Amino acid sequence: IINLCTNAAQAIGENRTGTVEIATDIAVLSAEDAQRRGLSAPGDYVRFVVRDDGAGMSPEVRERIFDPFFTTKQLGIGTGLGLSVVHGIVRGHGGSIDVRSAPGEGATFEILWPMATNTVDSKQAPTQDASPSGSEHILWIDDDAAVLEAGQELLHRLGYRVTSSRDAQEAWSAFAASPADFDLVISDQMMPKMRGDELAEKIGSVRPDARMILLTGYFNILPRRSDGPTPIRKILMKPIDPAELAAAIRAALDD
Repeated sequence: IINLCTNAAQAIGENRTGTVEIATDIAVLSAEDAQRRGLSAPGDYVRFVVRDDGAGMSPEVRERIFDPFFTTKQLGIGTGLGLSVVHGIVRGHGGSIDVRSAPGEGATFEILWPMATNTVDSKQAPTQDASPSGSEHILWIDDDAAVLEAGQELLHRLGYRVTSSRDAQEAWSAFAASPADFDLVISDQMMPKMRGDELAEKIGSVRPDARMILLTGYFNILPRRSDGPTPIRKILMKPIDPAELAAAIRAALDD
């Protein structure tokens, strides 16, 4: 949803006003409709629509819009992965996504999700044990300010000391200047200037016993294999589950 809305806002642009419309309803698909959309069965589907009145797309662009790394944006604005990730998530959950657009007419993205037929159990979930905590010093790198802020807040609640950075090069400089100061490094994989796995190689070169957790939001873009030892102890998929992250941190530190 965030990727679709971000894409719609960027299609409108910063120098003009426009509208991003979000709508949901229930769609009843016949067998023919389901087959045309590449869905496994007819029936009830939740329809989610994001519509913008931006510049629109040519047929050539529309045909490639879900290809990984394809982008019409200027260099440095976006990675060309947002809509590819949306497509992968939707298809991975048994849904379909379709786009309608023409130059000067904006764009409409329509997602169909299989509708749940079972009822939700309203019983209270069992109380979970407190997340594992600690007092070690953690270096967290992510170019997304919101992710970085949320991560810092979580780690502070767990008792850890945190140094954070939105710039992988700056983070590497801080680590290289004093490798022994950091007990664990948490880094995003896809960042400008330096990927997370590239940072891991540098960290391992100056401190072979370093520990690192890698975060990624892209199912189909994982770190390349390293020929030698790597500080990466765990790879977690975004969005991050706080309890899972807390457990992964403690496991990496205790390794």
